[in-house]
Amino acid sequence: MPRGGEDLALLDALLEHARQSLGADHVTFCSWDEAAGTLTIERASGDLDHPEVQAAGEAISIGGYGLDLAPYSPGHNEPVVYRDAPDEIPGVREFLRRIGAHSELTIPVFDRPGGKW
Repeated sequence: MPRGGEDLALLDALLEHARQSLGADHVTFCSWDEAAGTLTIERASGDLDHPEVQAAGEAISIGGYGLDLAPYSPGHNEPVVYRDAPDEIPGVREFLRRIGAHSELTIPVFDRPGGKW
């Protein structure tokens, strides 16, 4: 992640602001590799200490979660909410239980055409 110290400080401040504004226990900022179908958690802020939601710099395949991958595609700008509920996707339900969360909100962010984020 070739970003300067000022960029990282700003990102950390934005993550903490988002966490507090949403009343969330934990927030992450991920980069998406569409070709590989992987997310990499670049930065994190919050109380969850499960390794799957910490910034480790390792790509995580999300194919096994059964997620709709459309929200991760360029041009998609609608938030997606997943909850630990009987009618939700089983892979997501298991992921939320494993990390100790009851819901997950994905908000796509794109900085520029062809940009990493």
